[in-house]
Amino acid sequence: MNLTLQETALLTASIRELISRSVLAMSHRSEDRGMIIQQGGVKMLMGFAREGTVPGMRHAAQCVARVGIQTNPQLTFPGQRYRDIIFNNLK
Repeated sequence: MNLTLQETALLTASIRELISRSVLAMSHRSEDRGMIIQQGGVKMLMGFAREGTVPGMRHAAQCVARVGIQTNPQLTFPGQRYRDIIFNNLK
């Protein structure tokens, strides 16, 4: 799930939405949420939650929230990054 800067530039808004939907579907099983964190999925989804299509941003934010509920926020969201997602969801 680690995307380089070049790969990120090639992602269109619709591709970001599809990735967000896929990771959201994977996050339904609580056993898979730890793997999403380990592979950098939260960092990727936080970027997707800031820009893209409205459904894609909503799916990314929902997945980050679902993963964040189960795990320690200090491990999942180092620093103050969780505030970005919370304020995006409130818009």
